[in-house]
Amino acid sequence: MNQTISLTQFVDIVTKAGTPKASKVREILTAQEYSPAFDFYKALREHIISVHQTNKPKKTILNIESITSDGKKIPSMQSYRLLMSHGGQFTFSKGTV
Repeated sequence: MNQTISLTQFVDIVTKAGTPKASKVREILTAQEYSPAFDFYKALREHIISVHQTNKPKKTILNIESITSDGKKIPSMQSYRLLMSHGGQFTFSKGTV
């Protein structure tokens, strides 16, 4: 069986040991196929990528109300703002999200 895993899944496996590692592998192997409907951060990621690709001011990224009314995403935006204030830079290939 040939299965692709995400970077997050790979890191989750590598950072665990023993039974938790086996449980994580089993969880990944039995997980349902990706569905955008259940992707909690999809709109947030797309918003960040759009701001970078169109060279909009970085302040535009912090306008989280334009993409969601979910207050649970605000800590993610604060972390992203902190990363960017310390010189974090990203490049995105066209067509990737």
